[in-house]
Amino acid sequence: MEIRRRLPKYKSDIMDGMNFQCLATIIFMYCASIAQVITFAGLMGEKTNNLIGMSETLTSTAGAGVFFALLSGQPLIPIGPTGPLLVFDEILFGVS
Repeated sequence: MEIRRRLPKYKSDIMDGMNFQCLATIIFMYCASIAQVITFAGLMGEKTNNLIGMSETLTSTAGAGVFFALLSGQPLIPIGPTGPLLVFDEILFGVS
C-alpha cells in the first residue's frame, strides 16, 4: 500500500537529490565515514597481525551500510568500527 502512494514521488525525490548542496553533503559524509574506517582498520590490523585489516573493514562496513539502509532506514546509527569493537576484536583474537 505504501509503495503505491509513494511511487509517483520517486522521480522528484531523485531530482531533489541531484542538487549541488546535496552533493556537498554526500561528499562530506563519505569523508567523515571513511576517516573512521581507516583509523580503526589500521589499529585493528596492528592488533590482529593484519588478519583483519583495511580491506576487510571497508568491505564489512559497506555491506552493513547497504543492509542497514535498505532494511531499517535510520541513517544516524554508526555502522563502522568503533573503539569498543576494536577492544573486543583484540581480546577475541588473543583468546582464539
